[in-house]
Amino acid sequence: MKAPKYIFKTIVGSQAYGTNTDTSDVDYKGVFVQNPIEILTFHYKEQIEVSKDEMYFEVRRFLQLLQSANPT
Repeated sequence: MKAPKYIFKTIVGSQAYGTNTDTSDVDYKGVFVQNPIEILTFHYKEQIEVSKDEMYFEVRRFLQLLQSANPT
């Protein structure tokens, strides 16, 4: 599997809302574009969790979340 193309990355959680403390970690979420060959060969991944603090949604899943007004 090729490395995904990340098209958007942002800080979320307490850092984004200004409620962080000195011990708060930094959480990231973003959007990626998956290789078309992987989608066509049934290797579609709707999200990638890099770590517990960093997650990316594939464009199609991201648009589904937007359509349903999901704040995630």
